[in-house]
Amino acid sequence: MSKSVAIVIGNPLVNMELPYPSDEGLQGVELILDDAEAILAEGASEKGFSGFAAGDWVSYTLLAKQGACSPLGDHAALRAAMSDSSLKQPRFVVLEEGADVPAVVSVLNPPLLIRKGLDERYVEYLEDVSLAVNQLRKVLPEEDRVVVEEVVDGDGFSLYGFVSEDGFQLAGMVELEWYSGRGQYPMGLQCPAEMSEALRVDLIREAQEIVSLLDEFRGHLRMDFVVRDDVPYIKTIDPCIISSWMPVDLLGLSGAYPLWKNVLRFAAGEPYLSADEKTYRAAVLRWVSAGSGEVASVMGVDVAEKIEGVTCVRMRIQPGDRLRHAVDMRERDRVGYVVAEGDTIGEARAIAHRAADAIRIETNIVIESTEFK
Repeated sequence: MSKSVAIVIGNPLVNMELPYPSDEGLQGVELILDDAEAILAEGASEKGFSGFAAGDWVSYTLLAKQGACSPLGDHAALRAAMSDSSLKQPRFVVLEEGADVPAVVSVLNPPLLIRKGLDERYVEYLEDVSLAVNQLRKVLPEEDRVVVEEVVDGDGFSLYGFVSEDGFQLAGMVELEWYSGRGQYPMGLQCPAEMSEALRVDLIREAQEIVSLLDEFRGHLRMDFVVRDDVPYIKTIDPCIISSWMPVDLLGLSGAYPLWKNVLRFAAGEPYLSADEKTYRAAVLRWVSAGSGEVASVMGVDVAEKIEGVTCVRMRIQPGDRLRHAVDMRERDRVGYVVAEGDTIGEARAIAHRAADAIRIETNIVIESTEFK
């Protein structure tokens, strides 16, 4: 083993469900489930490790600020860098502190995405932009700039892979199933992605050009695209960490590149594992939806688990928890999901939808009292 590395996890929502392997090839990697900031403050040598690697966004952000990994997540900087390339991206504006928000965003056509750091809000009307911007500025670091961009309607795809000195190597592609109501966010994922060979070639070429703009970045990436009229528009670029909001073993279920193992092997300085040569099965993930309010009951989980083809049912809520609308990215991740597999995408999707529909979440309306003085 070339080095001993600790994978730091600071997000309590993912601590109990990491697909951490125990095979001999990863003996030099240890998982630390604790407060990321406190661990990183002590330093690697005091802990007996040659270095730390991020297991979730909390740890990644801290490591990037300390210079321990390549910073990636400044959406404004990425959009600006891509503006000088041949890459297609939505029309956008960057809101500087003190900007006249209504005046700046008036050049855009709604609906819009308001993005800051790792979070985003969907708005349908220009007059709602200021409220969404203020909400994000309250909950995210001041140094993160706000980007407002037009929503591109189309099919969604995510490319997973890693960046080394030799460039970008594709790990796998996942197709996104959009939420059927308001807003553009995924409520389902399927692998392998269904697309033409020409589109596949275009997406890989786009990914390679994106990597050329990332300077010294080394590691795993997820790139989200929206394809409209056969033209890919880049939506998001994120480092692919092992506690990603998409369970990283979805690719593995379909027989694709063993991504989650390679995230750890990369941190430990070990060689990558290649994909198995076999006929891939289809795998589909479907988020469970719930109304906003206080959770009264969660029913049907046992029914969903018994459905043939269901490989995973994961619920993260319990009676008494309070839920916001699923358009909130972190809220959607928190409720739960099901994963199913089948011989075809259609079969796996039908199983996943059936399992998700079997789960019933009852919520009570919560009225916040306001005291006037």
